[in-house]
Amino acid sequence: MKFNSERFAQMLRLRQYEKRLNVTAAAKEIGISKATLSRLNREIGLPDVYTYFLCCKWLERDMIAFFNGNRI
Repeated sequence: MKFNSERFAQMLRLRQYEKRLNVTAAAKEIGISKATLSRLNREIGLPDVYTYFLCCKWLERDMIAFFNGNRI
């Protein structure tokens, strides 16, 4: 299975938009740094496991959801 960073970034941006949060406020709500969220939004690199866990929790998605072969 391959991680779908494009879909992950899309979901992060969509949730931020839905909650009307800027990057700083969203990062604080998730529990990660503004720089990390900005990097994830732009699909630069992969999140570490703990960051991925926090983001999935914030997105209310199972951690397996962003791997190819799984529907969201």
